[in-house]
Amino acid sequence: MAITHTWKITDLERYSNHEGLSDVIVAAHWILEAKDENNNFASHWGIQHLDLSRIDTENFISFNSITKDQVIQWVINELNASNQISDEDKARGVVLTEVLEEDLQKRVQAENNQRLTGVPW
Repeated sequence: MAITHTWKITDLERYSNHEGLSDVIVAAHWILEAKDENNNFASHWGIQHLDLSRIDTENFISFNSITKDQVIQWVINELNASNQISDEDKARGVVLTEVLEEDLQKRVQAENNQRLTGVPW
């Protein structure tokens, strides 16, 4: 079965002012979801703090111009830079986001946990 992974940004935290810049994003709340064609579902979520020392003031993007895809890429980059994986995985060149996706795939396949929606009234 094919597993679809979807990254979502649910909220952003920002400083109103940081080193002469306005509305600087400092953290992103994220969810990584996986589901198959039968709607079996699993997810990981977290809050990723962004490394403000890497801000490129020459190419700073204003808060109102930032896209979801840009923030998702920042989160992926920060997660992978955190090296919170086993030494064995590091030696194989694996990055954290691959580990997260593999875990979700296993859970979707093993748990047969369909995601249902609706209210009882």
